Amino acid sequence: MNLKLIIKTVTRIFLCYLFISTSGVQANLVILQYHHVAENTPAVTSIKPNQFVAHLNFLAANNFNVIDLPSAMQAINKGLQLPNNSVAITFDDGYANLLNTALPELYKRKWPFTIFVNPGLINYNTHLYLSWDDLNKIADNGGTIANHGWLHDYWIRPSSEHTKTSWREQVQQQILDAEQAIKKHIGHDFKYVAYPYGEYDLALVSWLKKQGFTAFGQHSGAVGPETHQQIIPRFPANGIYADLTTLSAKLYSLAMPVKQVIPTDPQVDSSSTILGALNENPPKLQLEFVSTSDFKLSQLACYVSGQTEQANITHVSESIVEVVAKQSLGKGRSRYNCTVPSRSKPGQHYWYSQYWFNVQGLIGD
Repeated sequence: MNLKLIIKTVTRIFLCYLFISTSGVQANLVILQYHHVAENTPAVTSIKPNQFVAHLNFLAANNFNVIDLPSAMQAINKGLQLPNNSVAITFDDGYANLLNTALPELYKRKWPFTIFVNPGLINYNTHLYLSWDDLNKIADNGGTIANHGWLHDYWIRPSSEHTKTSWREQVQQQILDAEQAIKKHIGHDFKYVAYPYGEYDLALVSWLKKQGFTAFGQHSGAVGPETHQQIIPRFPANGIYADLTTLSAKLYSLAMPVKQVIPTDPQVDSSSTILGALNENPPKLQLEFVSTSDFKLSQLACYVSGQTEQANITHVSESIVEVVAKQSLGKGRSRYNCTVPSRSKPGQHYWYSQYWFNVQGLIGD
């Protein structure tokens, strides 16, 4: 183990024990997800430098605790408390433009962050992506380098030359190859992986769990003790989500105390003729709550991406609800976003997001 990794490990162990003494509440973490921080990059995955600085200034002015993602996840998994208003900052893809504004601003504040990279792309376009030398310097200055797959592929959409089975095997091998490359070049190996495009299915989730990976999506919501460790939400903070007015409310969100989610597989296909093979469209979501002591379940509201009407909510019991959209979901990615106001924290909401993927017309046999 090299010196850099020893120092990081000792620091994270110290932070985990420090969390025990915080005055707080049940562990709660908000994870922000960025891509480009630049002026002239694709709008959907970008935030302008002045907007990014405004985000950081807001965090500082409102006493948010920007903490190291590995330390935070370890604390949550150990049942420890986190400081109030804990936030972790992440970047997907490892674009070189982070060197211009984002990283200097984080270094100035001595705030930790995580970058999810694609090793297969690092040498493919040296002007677009951070190099291994860059990433090593970043790791020396508080950054965690983590896995985004070998290439930025659609992991659950087989390419034309593959069957579903052969594609799944290739994706799995590339995830392992990417993890090995990060360990070789950077020296740390947290087995953290972010889903490209936020897309996953039950088979991939199960495989990642068996391999010991913690996996991060792109569906919104806060992280708590009940969060599935292979389906961890993050709040996108770029593109249309960069607006600080709407982002500020998300930063104060609380992890919904859900202990069971049915169904567990997000795939939807109304054209399927095999009973139970895929969820109907619109899909039914059943949520079972660990506790409802801090909110009124009758105030739960669920919204559907791309639809103006709220989803229907049926109260199955005192702790179980069923949620279903009023219209069929469109092709590709969708979400049910469910929120309910906290009784003890005025202005704050519990937040749960269920990602769906309508495979009709997108995935071959």
